[in-house]
Amino acid sequence: MAGVTGVVVGAIFLSSLYLQAITGASAFAAGLEFLPLAAAITFAATVASKVIGRLGARTLILGGLVIMTAGVLLLAVNAGGTSYTADVLPGCLLVGAGVGPMFVAIAVAAMSDVPAESSGLASGLMMTGHEIGAALGVAGLTAFVVSG
Repeated sequence: MAGVTGVVVGAIFLSSLYLQAITGASAFAAGLEFLPLAAAITFAATVASKVIGRLGARTLILGGLVIMTAGVLLLAVNAGGTSYTADVLPGCLLVGAGVGPMFVAIAVAAMSDVPAESSGLASGLMMTGHEIGAALGVAGLTAFVVSG
């Protein structure tokens, strides 16, 4: 979970800087341009919550990883272009479509065998993983981009 969150938050952070520095978007406009990503995550998570019983968590995680990876690669390949619609939006939509099912499946897998009396602790550990992943993702991806 930390790895997924790290990639997503790191990509959002770097993409927001890209939108402002390269495409010339204001901070407010750049924020608005992430709404389709949020919508894609929400839609994909809703669909995943309805099909996880039939497909299983493993299938959703694997499929989500493949889709998210395609989105991140698309963002990386299109870096340098100045069009939000052509260079950023498609990658963001793919990232969202991949992350939504993974968040649902990972949460279900992580919590499914936890006894009720330990569910608060397990949920807290999972959320701590999110936060640590976000911090490491921003730091790691930023260091990678700056050094290259």
